[in-house]
Amino acid sequence: TDLGEMIGVAWAMNAQPLISRVNFSNCKLNGKDIEGLRNGLARIWCGGTALAESIKLANNPSVPAKAWEEFFLAFVDPSTCGHWPRAPPPLPNLSFLQELDVRGTHAIGPGLLKFASKLNGLRTLKFSSNGNKDDLSMVTEILTSLAKAGAPLERIAGENLDASYDAALFAYSATLKELVLEKFRGDAVSLLCGWPQPVPALSMTIGSGYSHSSDPAWSSPSGFGFSPGTLTIFNGNNFVVDAMYILSSCDYENGLKKLTVHNMHYAQLLVTASML
Repeated sequence: TDLGEMIGVAWAMNAQPLISRVNFSNCKLNGKDIEGLRNGLARIWCGGTALAESIKLANNPSVPAKAWEEFFLAFVDPSTCGHWPRAPPPLPNLSFLQELDVRGTHAIGPGLLKFASKLNGLRTLKFSSNGNKDDLSMVTEILTSLAKAGAPLERIAGENLDASYDAALFAYSATLKELVLEKFRGDAVSLLCGWPQPVPALSMTIGSGYSHSSDPAWSSPSGFGFSPGTLTIFNGNNFVVDAMYILSSCDYENGLKKLTVHNMHYAQLLVTASML
């Protein structure tokens, strides 16, 4: 353990190593590790010659939310880092950061929200929610902040989400190419056929690990929305039954061109008849 702490100290002492991509996913990091990485990366990217391009820190659930907040704030306000020999350096140029992966962590929070406002070049975002109302509200704010920054998001992977953030997600209708939603909860109508404009280039995967919300009933399609051009649906907790019923009741010109269904029972095929 404390590997990240040792590496961070080494980076901080090095004469500006040119590190643009970091991947410490599945490394069992703790709070001290993230603090060490924060100090090392801040020395490299804040006022340095290296530019951040990719940050992958997925599946490190032992890092507390407070440590994540301090990690992201160091790149928004370097003075919060507190490890500078003299005055804090200039802000890093985060325009070249194209990928951020913090799935399986407690990274969603105020620090990431402020960090997102600087990511005008981000193309891939992967994250997890703990599922409570405040966390889901923060997801909406983060996506909205990225949209205001002009981030051309092309790929989003989210875990343990519901459709409460769909309006913020729809802001990327023109750029989004891939949307993967695992452990989705509740009503998925808006995502299946409620996009406000045609999204023929979008491929969406949903249904794996699905769970019902407190109200298992889904809403009815508005009749004015569009579906992703490509849909891949997994039959988690009979998700496919509700999904197929909704899709079969949508306008046949809603944009869906390719549909792949996994783990569907033979007896459930009848609901798809009207789509064929």
